[in-house]
Amino acid sequence: MAHDVGRAKVVLWSGPQHSGKTTALARLVERARAEGHVVAGILAPSRWQEGQLVGFDVVDLASAKRAALATRDGDGQERIGCFAFDSAGLELGRVALGRSSTARADLVIIDEYGPLELEGGGWRRWVDGLVQRSSGVVLLVVRRDITETVAGLYGVPGEHIIEVSDSETAIDRALAILTED
Repeated sequence: MAHDVGRAKVVLWSGPQHSGKTTALARLVERARAEGHVVAGILAPSRWQEGQLVGFDVVDLASAKRAALATRDGDGQERIGCFAFDSAGLELGRVALGRSSTARADLVIIDEYGPLELEGGGWRRWVDGLVQRSSGVVLLVVRRDITETVAGLYGVPGEHIIEVSDSETAIDRALAILTED
C-alpha cells in the first residue's frame, strides 16, 4: 500500500499484556537495522523483581539512553492504574520522539501506546506529530483490548494490524510492510 510523503504508514503491534511484545520488537529492531533500515523511537522493557513486575524503563533507540519510565505505586504526576510515570523517563521518550531525525527514519517505534495516550497524555502529542511528518512506518505497540480503538483513531487498515502471538511471523510481516511501496 503506497502512502503519501509526510503521512506515515501506521502499523499496530498488538497482543495481550506481558505477552512478549517488547521482546519481539527488540528482534524486529535488530533485523530491520541488519537490512539497512534506519530505526528510531522508543522501547519500554519491563522491570521485574523477585518475579513481580515493578515497572518499565524507556530506551531511546537512536542514542541507547535508558531511564525509568513507570514504577508500581510510585509518585509520578501521570498515572495509569497502579503505575506512576517518572518525569525524567517521559522527557527522554519525548526527546527521542521529537527529534527531526526520528521523522526521517524508515521505522519509528513507540512502545507502548496505551490508555495514557488515549486520554491525551504520555506520547500522544508526539505520535500525532510523527504520523503527520514521517513518510516511513510508525509502529505503535498496543494491548489487544485497545487495538480497535487505536486503529480507528489513526485509520489503520486491517492488514497493518500485526498480532504478535508468533513473534517470527510478526517480525516478517512488519519487515514486509516496511518495504512496501
